Amino acid sequence: MNKVPTRINLRRRGVQLTDVSCVFCGLEEETNTHLFLTCNVTKKVWNMCNRWVEVSTAHHNQLKAHFQQFDVLTLNSKGNKLWKGVWVSIIRNIWDHRNKIVFRQGKVDVEEIFTMAQLNA
Repeated sequence: MNKVPTRINLRRRGVQLTDVSCVFCGLEEETNTHLFLTCNVTKKVWNMCNRWVEVSTAHHNQLKAHFQQFDVLTLNSKGNKLWKGVWVSIIRNIWDHRNKIVFRQGKVDVEEIFTMAQLNA
């Protein structure tokens, strides 16, 4: 629904920002799609997830389709809920890590994002 207060969404809502670039890479504007899916930093997180569960796949570049990709036909209902919980945990930890950088002068750390997602899944 594009409601996450990324820098682009804040600007659209009238917040004056001097910089709208991604806090992870600084190369593109911080949109939902870029921050959570297409940034080189978050792509590494998703690749770590794939290796963790021994899956090889190309991910969608739209959030809804990306989430729907985490519905696995070979899993039962409980397994799919757990797998979708991993997706939610990764998204949440990407956002938390972004906020750590913005508000507490944190540093970009792909390993930390993925480790915290694993612990919270």
